[in-house]
Amino acid sequence: MLELETTAGAEDANSYASLAEASTYFEAVLWFSATWERYATPTKIARLVSAARAIDRLPLQGSKATSTQALAFPRALGGTSIPGMVGVALEIPEDEIPVEVKHAQLEMVLLQYRDLDASSGAAPREIAKISVPDVVSVEYVQGSTSNATSSQGTIESVRALLSYWVGSGFNFYVTK
Repeated sequence: MLELETTAGAEDANSYASLAEASTYFEAVLWFSATWERYATPTKIARLVSAARAIDRLPLQGSKATSTQALAFPRALGGTSIPGMVGVALEIPEDEIPVEVKHAQLEMVLLQYRDLDASSGAAPREIAKISVPDVVSVEYVQGSTSNATSSQGTIESVRALLSYWVGSGFNFYVTK
């Protein structure tokens, strides 16, 4: 079974945010909080790991703080300046995960949950129950909707949260 490892710089780390941090964060996301609470722990872990992997695929500035760490953060930036702020260098300990990175990971969980079906533009529906007595019956969770506008808002959140670390070619596009 997949276990969550959040130690900054660890060789086996697979998430930036812990389950407790995720639960606290999602309490304030009204349209998603009940869904998050319904998930079994293995599902929560899988979603966090998937979101961390997505963050790690972004074009990030600097390099891993150590050659043995599993995840892209912590980063060694070598005094990289903050975009738009001449002479201001990033002062982030190389053994910590910035809160912005954790929040970006959690926003990525939301983005992956709300991902649109590119071929039809239809939002995926979360299955609530499947039964197979005589014929297969599928019930969907009521009220879970998705659209390109709400996904774009989540994308903008990820972009803003990671603005210090992403390269200039960092772009997401939501298509319908």
